[in-house]
Amino acid sequence: MKSVPNVIRACLAVTLVTCLPAFADIVDSGKAATALVDLDKLGSASAFCIDPSGVFVTNDHVVSHLAADATAKLVMNAGQPDERVLKAKVVKRNSDFDLALLQVQGNVTLPTLPLGHSADLRETAELTTFGYPFGRSLSLNKDGYPAISVSLGRINALRKEGDELALIQIDAVLNPGNSGGPVLDGEGRVIGVVVSGIPGANVNFAIAVDRLREFLRQPRLRVDAPVIQPAGQSLMTVHVATAKDELAPTSIEVRYGVRQDRMRTIKADKLSADRYQAPIDLKGLNDDADWLWITAETGGMKLTGLLVNRDVKVGDQTIPLSDVSEVNRSDAPDVVTVLKSGKTLRGEPTDGLAFMWIDLPGRAAAYVDLRQTQRWTVGERRTAAPYVDYEVIARLDDKVIGSLKGRLSVAHADPANHEYVLPRDVPPVDQGVEKLTFSAYIDGRTDLYITPIGLYWKHYKDGRPGATATRDLGTRAGDQVWTPRWGRPYEIGPEYSTLWPVDFRTTQLEFELLAVGSKPDAEGMVPRGKMQLRRESDILVASFDDSAPGAAWYRFEIRRLREAPPDPSNLARRARVEVNDSQGTSNPARVNDGKIELGPGRFWCPGSRKPKPDTCSIVLPEPKTIGMIRLAVPIGTKTFADGREPLDYTIESQFEGKTTELLTVKDGKHPSSEVDPSGKIQTITFKLDKPVKARRVTFKCTRTSGKNYGPLIYEFEVHEAKE
Repeated sequence: MKSVPNVIRACLAVTLVTCLPAFADIVDSGKAATALVDLDKLGSASAFCIDPSGVFVTNDHVVSHLAADATAKLVMNAGQPDERVLKAKVVKRNSDFDLALLQVQGNVTLPTLPLGHSADLRETAELTTFGYPFGRSLSLNKDGYPAISVSLGRINALRKEGDELALIQIDAVLNPGNSGGPVLDGEGRVIGVVVSGIPGANVNFAIAVDRLREFLRQPRLRVDAPVIQPAGQSLMTVHVATAKDELAPTSIEVRYGVRQDRMRTIKADKLSADRYQAPIDLKGLNDDADWLWITAETGGMKLTGLLVNRDVKVGDQTIPLSDVSEVNRSDAPDVVTVLKSGKTLRGEPTDGLAFMWIDLPGRAAAYVDLRQTQRWTVGERRTAAPYVDYEVIARLDDKVIGSLKGRLSVAHADPANHEYVLPRDVPPVDQGVEKLTFSAYIDGRTDLYITPIGLYWKHYKDGRPGATATRDLGTRAGDQVWTPRWGRPYEIGPEYSTLWPVDFRTTQLEFELLAVGSKPDAEGMVPRGKMQLRRESDILVASFDDSAPGAAWYRFEIRRLREAPPDPSNLARRARVEVNDSQGTSNPARVNDGKIELGPGRFWCPGSRKPKPDTCSIVLPEPKTIGMIRLAVPIGTKTFADGREPLDYTIESQFEGKTTELLTVKDGKHPSSEVDPSGKIQTITFKLDKPVKARRVTFKCTRTSGKNYGPLIYEFEVHEAKE
């Protein structure tokens, strides 16, 4: 009788084994559905397919630095005879979950992986991971892709946030490049998405599948937001895209405001099933404070930004900031405050007055600590904030099923003294230096903003960068140490450091995390936490999240992208530039090795506003016979046919009073173009059928739609005809 249960037990075991898929089948399906994500110079990672139409899952940090219209290469069956390279675009992202969705372009039918459930997971359960550690470096073929890596392991721990499973700790062998790859259970179902790990410690983490399910159910949100007008209403359009298994919202809310404690919430009007519209009105949001233009000078740098008008103290007197004319620290420590009445006070304004909001070129911004400037002056008033923060919230009845945050610029007319003058020789970065190695002591979540005018930290939680519990250590840059001051411009929100004015002379930068450890050198350093890169206009943002206990030294390098030496045959290098700006604003252009520059790292941007188009002319020192013209423009500008009214333009030559039309481009259709290795610049080449003698060559926008749809030209080359 005692043997009967053993027999039954044995039969049940056989039945279970025969019902489960064979391990070889699990490996085959995992390999078939997992792709290598090739981002060229930006690195590589892994992804896996969840829909036959070519929908892939990866990490948000893998694709966060891609431009909005950029594509990634997905390599299926890498390193095999049936290797296949597909192009895919990012269609949905969630930085909180660190997940992203890619959609393959074109009609495809691809193998997929089914999703499991977090409730089925137990410690010590066996699992299988798939991915491409170290990217191309494991390929035996120099120019090829490596075969996929498959690793076995077990679940070591289930890490929860509250009652929700967030991360699965696993002991499978994983390395950089595995990020975004699938973790399969014994039935071949996805139970997690590889996200991070500690190399050498055999401790790795995967995002739990239920979080992936929640992410997949969120609708895709996109905002078309104009520059907000300081008076009256501006319309924000919210686009909602849903696909299979995604939830369609029943309503859209928009929260917006200047301060987090005074956000206004409105319900967007539903225009169609996938489009909503919300009026943004600043009236009443900033009634208790107006803004003042402040111009600060320090270290050869002159910047203008905005401060909220408030009562400040100078010595024992309380006065409105708007009564101040200038604060001069040239004879420090004897600081002098001059009032607009002409009265002079000893000391400087206090009472929380420190950080000034600087509008940088484009839509980026920074804070500058006025306490570290030599002199600052108070200019005109502005009655509207320079920006508005917003959050779009998608609801299914009362449940939030998706959200999107951002910041909108507010239109304004800058005063005449609003300028950006940068130091041209700020050590340690001079004209000959192409890179800097930094070391920073980081604890918690913080962002490093690398801007055209310098660096600053934006800090969220735990210890500030460069500080331990006992002392300030600063951020080491080359042979210098930057120990910034800290302040919180508003009552709530993150803290900002002082700006360190480093002039890289370019916005085309690369960032590389070298090592992390307990000491500020390379010895004994191991990665921990996570780091992400993203671009905001002219700014490169490195986000650190040191989630491990205690703080650590992060060592990283910032490099300028190498550019080819100037072409001596480019006649524009020796030419004079004349710019006609139809919008009536100051547009001082100059030539620097053939590049038409406007401000720091920015080049001339012609418009197309009525009543006449903008023009840019290259005036040669002497007449030359022109044979070729070349334009270099950033990818994504409206010189391209992208469905949003592409640009029409002509290029003309002038010689002895005669004007000759050299070429005409309509709807952004260029005869010849190529993308440079960085993937950021597209070069458009025009070879003239017949050489033309010219003293002046003019680029002219010809579509005058009433909107400024000009391209951003990085280079305008004019080449002499070859004999």
